Amino acid sequence: MNFLKDGLLSLNKSVVFLLDKLELFTEGAHTQQGFLYNLLDLTANVPEIPVCVIGITSNVDVHELLEKRVKSRFGDRKIHLKPDWSLPKYLEMAKTLLRDDSVSAN
Repeated sequence: MNFLKDGLLSLNKSVVFLLDKLELFTEGAHTQQGFLYNLLDLTANVPEIPVCVIGITSNVDVHELLEKRVKSRFGDRKIHLKPDWSLPKYLEMAKTLLRDDSVSAN
């Protein structure tokens, strides 16, 4: 993950990772969750890199399917949205939440 860390440091910009179908990280090889762990670890332990990771899933219990080490890096912030929302509505909600870190959602 050093290549990712070095690349993000050189950007001098905020980066948002949008992971659609987050449940796919819980299937198959252990390395899939290894990547997720390293990405979340980077966001938690390298404060000079402004990174946000957003996972999207229709599986309400995906958090329970993650390995313990991944859960430990995963924030407690979970936002449950209505399934009938359109993509523009999701994007507007994401923009609002990213602009205002004082918003508390569970």
